[in-house]
Amino acid sequence: FKILDCLNQSIVVINDSGLVQFMNRASESLLQFKTESLLGQNISMIMPEPYASRHGKIKSFFKKLKS
Repeated sequence: FKILDCLNQSIVVINDSGLVQFMNRASESLLQFKTESLLGQNISMIMPEPYASRHGKIKSFFKKLKS
């Protein structure tokens, strides 16, 4: 992921559980969160409402599609 840290665009990588795995420097600047504070946290922490509260439902929907 080191190459992504050089980009000017904000990039946040999550796993299939919605937990933050990587965040580049541009994301820190844009979101006003340090990478260390978001790693392992649910992506909904940085989502505004109503998206944050809907995120779990969307995740469930996609998991059902995969099965």
